[in-house]
Amino acid sequence: MPTRPGAAKWSKGISAQMDDLGDGEKTRKEERIRDYLRLYWGVEEERLDRLYHPSMIEAYPQAKPDANGILRLGSPRTAAVRNPMAMRALFRLRALINELLREGKIDRGTRINIEFSRKLNDANMRKAIERYQRERYNPPFQNYNDFSGYFKVFP
Repeated sequence: MPTRPGAAKWSKGISAQMDDLGDGEKTRKEERIRDYLRLYWGVEEERLDRLYHPSMIEAYPQAKPDANGILRLGSPRTAAVRNPMAMRALFRLRALINELLREGKIDRGTRINIEFSRKLNDANMRKAIERYQRERYNPPFQNYNDFSGYFKVFP
């Protein structure tokens, strides 16, 4: 079995070894993984070319003008995104951008920065939040009799 370069550092841990590769913050994680696989496991470059991150795929269609000549974004549906809440957010984002394009507030040269929350609640949590908000919204006094019991009524 051939010895891998840096085999003595094996006890150091994969995470620490990957931190040693590249120049820290400036190197993307995907590049460090490629370097790690090439240096420590001897994976050939042609096999490493098959590695990709879903964000590296240009799967979204370009904006095309509609019958009125206004740019419109196509469907954001892609197999790379499997989270239904993230897909819902992409569809809502598309609707908003299409509206801004229609109103002429943005054009092809406009740059938009979008930030999404990292944490997406599951269906049970969303249901619990909805139930809690509905209970808090209902007024505590359903009718006058409930309300009048809390105050002294003067003749």
